[in-house]
Amino acid sequence: MRRLTQTALVLSTLVLVPLVRAEDKKPPAEMPKPAQALTDAFKEAAGTWTCKGKFQKMDGSGTIDGKSMMVLKSELGGFAYSGAVTVEKNAVLPKGMKEQLYFTYNAATNKLVEFYADSYGGFGHGTSDGETGDTVVWDEESVMMAKAAKTRTTVKRNGPKQLTLTFEMETDGKWATFGTNDCKKH
Repeated sequence: MRRLTQTALVLSTLVLVPLVRAEDKKPPAEMPKPAQALTDAFKEAAGTWTCKGKFQKMDGSGTIDGKSMMVLKSELGGFAYSGAVTVEKNAVLPKGMKEQLYFTYNAATNKLVEFYADSYGGFGHGTSDGETGDTVVWDEESVMMAKAAKTRTTVKRNGPKQLTLTFEMETDGKWATFGTNDCKKH
């Protein structure tokens, strides 16, 4: 019986090894490519942006001017984008603020996805159907100042080196703008 097992092992090795080596000679399958929706939404976006904006004060008593810098990078061979935002100190944010962003594409839902977190404990996630014309709209679930909120960010491309960001929050079933940023790429 032992001799029969050894013979079967030798014969299977003689048959299987050439088959495995033949598999190695097949051309490699085509490498996956980033989703076109992600590529379209972030075309020419990688780089450093300076932004000037106007934001509602948290108590509703008016607006405040804001300045920030945003650095966007293509990551993972174009399958994702990361971002870092630094907001300068102002009357509402005496220490300034930092935010990290991450964007990719969900092939199961055919949607762009995002996740973000800031240096005040805020965070959120959202989805987008992608670019329509020169605009990408993100529908988001956010937590700001320890309160859940439905938010929306609209990114409008005004040329290869200019963006307008509009930030909205849903209150009592209505959308209200709480800030805008005009950004220029360096």
